[in-house]
Amino acid sequence: FINIMTIKDYLYVILVKILKIFIFLINFITIVTFHPINHFANIIYLYYNEKEIKKYVVNKVVLVTGSSSGIGEAIAKKYSELNAIVIISGRNKEKLEKGLVNYQSNANIILWEVDLDDTDLIESKYNELKDILKSKGLKGIDVLINNAGISSRGGALETKIDVYKKLMSTNFFGTIELTRLVV
Repeated sequence: FINIMTIKDYLYVILVKILKIFIFLINFITIVTFHPINHFANIIYLYYNEKEIKKYVVNKVVLVTGSSSGIGEAIAKKYSELNAIVIISGRNKEKLEKGLVNYQSNANIILWEVDLDDTDLIESKYNELKDILKSKGLKGIDVLINNAGISSRGGALETKIDVYKKLMSTNFFGTIELTRLVV
C-alpha cells in the first residue's frame, strides 16, 4: 500500500539528489572558472531544501542505512536538522555511538546496529527496531534510504568468488530484504 504522501516524499528525495548532482557539477566547474555560479547553485539547493522539503520530513521516521560515516552520515545529519526522527544504522555500534557527537543535542536519533550481509538476521533485527519504534509511540518507517554498501578494489581475474558473494549479499540481497520488510 503506497499513499500519495510517500510518492511526494520520494519525488522530493529525487529532486534533492538531482540538485546535489547539479551542485557537484557546478562546484567542479567553478574550480576552473569563477565563484558566483557556485553561490547561486547553493542558494537554489538551500531554498528547495529548507522551504519545500522540511514540511514533508518534520517528525517523519527516516531510516538511513550505512550512516556511521560518509554520505550516509551526511544524509542522516541533514534529515535530523530538518527535524525528522532519524534512525542511524550500521554494522559497528561503537562507530555509530561515536558519531552521535556530530548531531545537534536536541536531535531525535535512534541507533540501530545491523549488518546487511547477514540476510538471515535482518528480519529479527528489524523486528527489534519495530519494538523500539513502538515503545516511542511511532508507527513505522516513513522514509528508507538504502545507503549501506561495501566495495572491493582489484582486478576481476584476481578477485575471489567469496568477495563477490559478500558484495552481492550486502549491496543487493540485504538491501532487498530490508526494503521488503519496511514496505
